Amino acid sequence: MLVQPFIENAIHHGLRNKIDGEKTLGVRIKLKNDYIIYTITDSGVGREKAAQLKQVNRPEHVSYGI
Repeated sequence: MLVQPFIENAIHHGLRNKIDGEKTLGVRIKLKNDYIIYTITDSGVGREKAAQLKQVNRPEHVSYGI
């Protein structure tokens, strides 16, 4: 499934690093004209904080993902 890596990313980089508060993950699927639209939301730490944590924990890692 094409959406799987994005859901995995939300869990791995956002929710896994969240310490306090509720962890939520939402997947919305909508059909619009001839397209399927996926919207993935999470209550994780956010992209900036995840990038900071990556530099501290694994600065030598090079990602080959989308």
